[in-house]
Amino acid sequence: MKYLLLAFIAGSLASGCGSRETTYVDANGTRVSTSTDGNRTTVTDDKGNKLTFEGDGKQGTYSVEDENGNKSTFGASTNITEAELGLAFYPGSEKIETGGAVFEDDKQRTVTCSFTSKDEPQAIVDFYKGKIKDAKSSMADVGETKAGGVSGKREDGSEVSLSISKETGKDANITIVVTKKKR
Repeated sequence: MKYLLLAFIAGSLASGCGSRETTYVDANGTRVSTSTDGNRTTVTDDKGNKLTFEGDGKQGTYSVEDENGNKSTFGASTNITEAELGLAFYPGSEKIETGGAVFEDDKQRTVTCSFTSKDEPQAIVDFYKGKIKDAKSSMADVGETKAGGVSGKREDGSEVSLSISKETGKDANITIVVTKKKR
């Protein structure tokens, strides 16, 4: 909950311009300091937990560092590439503008990318089954919705999970999640 408050403050302040520092104190006496410089806002609580947002208000990166120095970064992006994902985009698909994200900590890196396609889920499943090692797939029809999924690994050992859903008369939604453990 505390990180949610920090994220809200950081995101709200990041759209401001110039450089400024402010300190907030809540009803319980918890002190939160913020500093903003251009597109970078850092929020630090009185225990040393730190959240930094760097971006343009539409996309950006959050970094969270706790009082013990453990750090995680995550960000929304419209710029996820095939190289970063490690898989080809489905032919003819369109990336969803806010459908990309990267989450990273000292143990792993996760890349998520979402697309739409006019094709049926089975065709999308078949395409990715040939691109994922040890692929396991499933399909289901639930009322007006067709759904499918593929899971397995990339050649480098990264875990891949793909989900597809399509309501009658609408485009299919495709979400790919690739997680690579750090050594």
